[in-house]
Amino acid sequence: MSFLEDIKIQVGDYLVTYDTIFKSSLESSYPFIEKVSDHLMQNRGKQIRPLLVFICASMIGKLNRHTVEAAVALELLHNATLLHDDVVDATYERRGKQALNAVLGNKIAVLSGDFVLSRSLSLSISIGDFRIMNVIAELGAALAQGEILQLEKSKSLDIDMDVYFDVIDKKTAILFSSCAQAAAITVGATDNDIEKIKEIGLLIGRAFQIKDDIFDFSPALAQLIGKPVGNDVKEKKITLPLLLAFKNSNATEVEAIKLLLKKDVLSEKDISAIIAFADSNNGIEDSLDIMSSILDKAVTITNTFGNSLAKTQLLGLIAFLKDRKS
Repeated sequence: MSFLEDIKIQVGDYLVTYDTIFKSSLESSYPFIEKVSDHLMQNRGKQIRPLLVFICASMIGKLNRHTVEAAVALELLHNATLLHDDVVDATYERRGKQALNAVLGNKIAVLSGDFVLSRSLSLSISIGDFRIMNVIAELGAALAQGEILQLEKSKSLDIDMDVYFDVIDKKTAILFSSCAQAAAITVGATDNDIEKIKEIGLLIGRAFQIKDDIFDFSPALAQLIGKPVGNDVKEKKITLPLLLAFKNSNATEVEAIKLLLKKDVLSEKDISAIIAFADSNNGIEDSLDIMSSILDKAVTITNTFGNSLAKTQLLGLIAFLKDRKS
């Protein structure tokens, strides 16, 4: 039995409630919306974020219905942004399956994203805690800013390590941080514990995105997660493996790769050359080292909490994310 399967068994009742609330939040008399609901229910991935919510809440207090509702509201918002992002990025595959825009078209996908976003906001309001509503609102704004910043920088190739981490903090890390923060709020955590758990979530989110960026430069790993290899490169996204390869190579090599990235359309040969450049200049290896260092910091903060089953689960989740192959 895998680590995630074991955790899902331990929080089984809450996952059942989570699924029920998730599905009921998307109920509609309109057939297209029902198709959207079915699509999202069938493509929920590993459910790492809901599990993070449950584990963080349990490490501080007692899980309750508001905790589950917060987890659903956050995941609904995340799904809404994915529906929009797939249209913006002209992506037609997610997790090895057809994305909604590939099934129902761009117009339905965008409008469905709006619908799912509204359901997220409605659910957050029903929890009755202004702080949860604020977490949702701030998360939505940050995710949009992250996408805009990445699009802006992809056109100019003007990106360094600070910009990269700003992008991934707003695109991915804040989602994990918000999950941890909301979890702590719903169980009455102290301000100090909320800040600590937020930092753990942020570090986990950074590491999660770095690993995804590494997958884009590895054909074998990319295939496992159903993501076309070089997809980020094709979209002119300069991520950590490429940034570190730039740092490790000479100016002539860097200029040659940047000239490729300035082309209107990258050929398969161009993409292969960029991936080979990142690999041969230790971009992938060094990215893995940075990811491991980030997760080590998450472990250090986690160990400031008292011993509990939930703490053991969180440490296990961190270890799983460090070694994950998909």
